[in-house]
Amino acid sequence: MSPKSICRINDTDLIQIIGSATERLFFMSAGCSRQVAEAIVDKWGTLGKDNVNIVLDVDAEVCRLGYGELEALQLLETKAKEFVTTINHKDGIRIGLLISDDTILIFSPTPLLIEAGSTQEDQPNAIKLDTLPENIAAEIGLGKNGIIDQSIGLIPVPTEKIKEVADLLEKDPPLKFDIARRIRAFNARFEFVEFNLKNCSIKRKKISLPEDIILLTENANVQNNLTAAYDLIPEDSELADDKITKQKNDIMRNSTVSLKGYGTAIMRSNKTKFDDQVKILEEDLEKYQLSIEKELDDEIMRTKTELSTALFPTVKNNPPPRWNNRVGSPPTDNEVRAMLDDDLNRAFGTAKKYIQKMSIHKVFKGVTYELLNDEKFISVAKKAMPALDELYDERPVAPDIQKPRK
Repeated sequence: MSPKSICRINDTDLIQIIGSATERLFFMSAGCSRQVAEAIVDKWGTLGKDNVNIVLDVDAEVCRLGYGELEALQLLETKAKEFVTTINHKDGIRIGLLISDDTILIFSPTPLLIEAGSTQEDQPNAIKLDTLPENIAAEIGLGKNGIIDQSIGLIPVPTEKIKEVADLLEKDPPLKFDIARRIRAFNARFEFVEFNLKNCSIKRKKISLPEDIILLTENANVQNNLTAAYDLIPEDSELADDKITKQKNDIMRNSTVSLKGYGTAIMRSNKTKFDDQVKILEEDLEKYQLSIEKELDDEIMRTKTELSTALFPTVKNNPPPRWNNRVGSPPTDNEVRAMLDDDLNRAFGTAKKYIQKMSIHKVFKGVTYELLNDEKFISVAKKAMPALDELYDERPVAPDIQKPRK
């Protein structure tokens, strides 16, 4: 271990310091590895139960984050029962304190879900003290008044609590930490994005007409449109959403990349530019909605008029039975036209109905655990985004923290 007061420590250092204890041992942390637990158990056997104190955050999330291992908890709990003592709990503890005789070490536990531990001396995570401050000694029960002043680690951990943690981890186990860090490394460079226009293609809109009048016309032009539904506006209409669609496609082409078979990805470095362009598109879509409302209403009116004219002669001679309770017998021309227009008005609606539904859909999604186990996906991602090659070598994709940061 480094002789400096501000230093780097890892499990190897902790085990060495624990093993050097001859009088007393105090260990407090979120959790610990099995190897550290084994070193503590050895000292319990030689120092005696009254000279060893263990305080941990006994919680399944601690194991999921990589602060400690379930096997370590189980070993410590088993040995605590054997030595007729306890390990104790402090909810949410995220600092480490190791006291081994006169060696006092305050350290930062490593969440292995996020990063691998450092082995470089110039990346410190601990402070070594020559003496234990009286206020700290009092709070952990090592002061002159002992347990009377103690405020940390007063809750003994029952066997049932360890079993509860084990059950929770069985139902929702931790990710393999190297894979989790790999996901984090990928997400730091790119993620998936869903980006599309919704209900903006006016020329593609189809209107569902009542089944009992849909095939009553003999007008050839109208019949061409009467399949399962009728075009909202004619194909040759000057109303178009080409500008909005082109603008959306330009954003996709300039900011995203297709990962064939997996979706659309975006580099994190491009997200700000992408979001700015989408904001402009949203503003332009709002302007587009306002600009086309009257024209769209006019087109809808022309289409309804054409359809009403084409259908009227046949519907007059064979009105749908569902009209019977609302028209005379036989119905007059005005009644037939009124009922037909009412059906068409209900089917077509107004321009506002379509404009209000226009929107832009944008959702970002992270890379999943399953994909990071998929060699085909990794190959596709590397091919589509060659800059990602620097994340790949013979070691895990996520770099250990001792690697130089870029």
